[in-house]
Amino acid sequence: MTATIGFVGFGNMNSTMAEFAVKAGYRVILSNSRGPASLAAAVSKLGDLATAATLEDAVQKSDFVSVSIPFKNLDQLPFVEKIVIDSMDYYPERDDDPTRWALPIAGDHAESKAVVAKFMDAIGFDPVDCGSLSESWRIQQNTPGYCAPYVGEVPANATPRELYEWVMQDHSRVMKAADIHAMAASAVNSGRVGQLFSDFPSEYVTVFSMKFKN
Repeated sequence: MTATIGFVGFGNMNSTMAEFAVKAGYRVILSNSRGPASLAAAVSKLGDLATAATLEDAVQKSDFVSVSIPFKNLDQLPFVEKIVIDSMDYYPERDDDPTRWALPIAGDHAESKAVVAKFMDAIGFDPVDCGSLSESWRIQQNTPGYCAPYVGEVPANATPRELYEWVMQDHSRVMKAADIHAMAASAVNSGRVGQLFSDFPSEYVTVFSMKFKN
């Protein structure tokens, strides 16, 4: 039985590899971020062994996949238990600084969110759209993604002042978009708006107290 190769991304690397694959008798499934219709010409050129599909179908319906996409998009694809040929390269200018924090936003007005997202990007953060205001409870206080995931291992035996200074400077734990989406999805609506100081770990209460004094 002839193996099927899924191509995720169809730039110079994968288009060339697909040509060689077809010549060798492999079936190929092409995919890109613009959808199957955008690959009609490529399918026609490659012939009967080629089809186009969505990214997800190209992965699921193939025996193995060749991936050539921007590195930052890798986590969006279902590669579990799949053999992957990886021809991706990491370019910080294109694929983002791995130390940049992602921050969630929510709102009902797309243009307004776009303005805020552009501002967040300009000051050094990756904006993550978490939906409408009706879903914003998923990123409020008392949910998994609020504050705590951005803080690293708290130093032991620190004085309140030392703890405050450490939290203000700490960048040992980096939150990315996939982390925020996962935490928002796992949030449970308690029905309560806001959070009491007593609900926070004692270290947080210390930091908040110092912040209000300054």
